[in-house]
Amino acid sequence: IGPMLNSLSSKTRPEWIFRWVKNPKDYNPHTRMPAFQFSDDQAEAITAYLVSIGQQSGFAFVRPRGSYGGGSAAKGRQIFETVGCQACHTVGTDAKIREGRGTGYDIAPELTRVGSKVNPDWLFDWLKNPRHFNPTTRMPSLRLTDDEARHLVAYLSSLKDLRTTPPVSLDLKNPEKVVRGDKLIREFGCAGC
Repeated sequence: IGPMLNSLSSKTRPEWIFRWVKNPKDYNPHTRMPAFQFSDDQAEAITAYLVSIGQQSGFAFVRPRGSYGGGSAAKGRQIFETVGCQACHTVGTDAKIREGRGTGYDIAPELTRVGSKVNPDWLFDWLKNPRHFNPTTRMPSLRLTDDEARHLVAYLSSLKDLRTTPPVSLDLKNPEKVVRGDKLIREFGCAGC
């Protein structure tokens, strides 16, 4: 099941959304998201629509922006490896979770490049209270202290996509593109997931 899309723009950048829509398997080869083979124009329209609904959603961070405030990536890795994150999430070549299930897809987001995807403030809020973003999420409340959450964010933010990608110029304010993106999402059945 795909994530809720109405506050996606608070979680990530439009350039990431565009690249994901174009080719989700490039970011995560194990995703269940289909590669629809959208053209650049179609992907831009879908991105414009998703950013537009994000701006209209009224979503607000629980804590003020900047609350993340940094942490220790080394301590965050220790927390990641001990509080149960690896029961659902995979990082890098550690595929024991995926292999243990006997599936080629992930049940929770694969985190190898999450630092290039997710806004640290969003991630901090998510770790502190996942149900603020999605009341029906399977992500448990880990009952992390603020410091533990900051360390975990520092670790996850260090997991970057080091591949070079060409810059993308997007026209996200064009009302015609927003309407076209809405039509494409409906036409391809995105709401089904």
